[in-house]
Amino acid sequence: MRYGGEGRTRLLLIILIVTALFLITLDLRGVAVLDGARQGTQTILSPFQKAGNFILTPVKNFVTDVTHLGRTRNQIEKLRADNAKLKADLINRKNADAQLKQLESILDLAGTAGYKSLDGGNTFTALSGLPALGFPTASWSSIAGDITGLNIAAVSFTQAVNQIYISNDGGVSFTARTLGSVPFTPFYPTNVAMSDNGQYIAVACMTQGGSGDWFENSNAVVCVSSNYGASFSANYIDSVTEDILSLSKVSVSGNGQYITAVFSHRVDPGFPNAPRPFSFRVYSSNYGTSFTKSGSSEFNLYLDIALSYTGQYQFLTSDYYRPGVFGGAGIKAYVSNNYGTSFTERYSNTGSYIFGANQYQGFVSATISDDGKTMVGATNGDSYFIGSTLPPVL
Repeated sequence: MRYGGEGRTRLLLIILIVTALFLITLDLRGVAVLDGARQGTQTILSPFQKAGNFILTPVKNFVTDVTHLGRTRNQIEKLRADNAKLKADLINRKNADAQLKQLESILDLAGTAGYKSLDGGNTFTALSGLPALGFPTASWSSIAGDITGLNIAAVSFTQAVNQIYISNDGGVSFTARTLGSVPFTPFYPTNVAMSDNGQYIAVACMTQGGSGDWFENSNAVVCVSSNYGASFSANYIDSVTEDILSLSKVSVSGNGQYITAVFSHRVDPGFPNAPRPFSFRVYSSNYGTSFTKSGSSEFNLYLDIALSYTGQYQFLTSDYYRPGVFGGAGIKAYVSNNYGTSFTERYSNTGSYIFGANQYQGFVSATISDDGKTMVGATNGDSYFIGSTLPPVL
């Protein structure tokens, strides 16, 4: 039996080999019967192949991921490093673009003298019609505009003798206008202010002293326009000559009815008294047709003035210099709530000479809101009074 079983196995193997060779030969010769059988076999086995792939593919992927885990981590770290580098490059590019834009704006605006904003200060445009005057030998001293940005006035204390520059087209062009005539010539504008609609314009001026010095023996002047700067007249001329200490300031109420200007001058009473500042106001309640001069305030050096829309509230900033061993220096602020008829001291920060006086001085800026509730002042630390180098006795 053992030998018979081996013979049958051998015979079966030979039959299978011969059959395989026969089928291969038929396949190579392109017999169509085999093609149909092969396609039928594939059709039968295809679902089993798909099921096997569906079951085994996740296992295969998991094994592959585990095998390449270290390599994947390295790739992730490399991608993170590349991403960080790209972010840094982007930030550097943005910074470079911003610096380039800033430099371009500086170059584009070189020689431009004024700018305006109509969107709350978010953007500014150059006043193309207002040229630079050749700083530092000459410069614009003050500029004012209405709420529309169409009417603009500019003055130059250093160059424009008895002149103001007016624009009624938003700064595209400016026209020089004469401020008026005074018996004391020449005289120079120092500050300009305008009503909200641009109709009323006031200019504070000072004449050139007889000695040729701007600040010696000068007269205070206020010029006014009520027709959008088409013409001006000198509606206030102080007959008293003084040694002016600072550039005078002027402010116009939003409705144009009230105008207040402040002037400061130096007085030397003579020995044994030391020089000290005096200041006064000139104010109008009839659109600048006429002005009233206040009494002089000793020891005060008025530096700026601001008016609310109606003119009822007015804010005045001043430096304070009182000579003498027991004198002192500092800053003061005054407020009026009766349309500039009188002022009350509301703030004082002074110190005595014995203790080194006060570090605050140069109260040069005053602003006020339309309703008069908010008032803001600023100092620059400069001294605007020229007196004795040592604390005087009296």
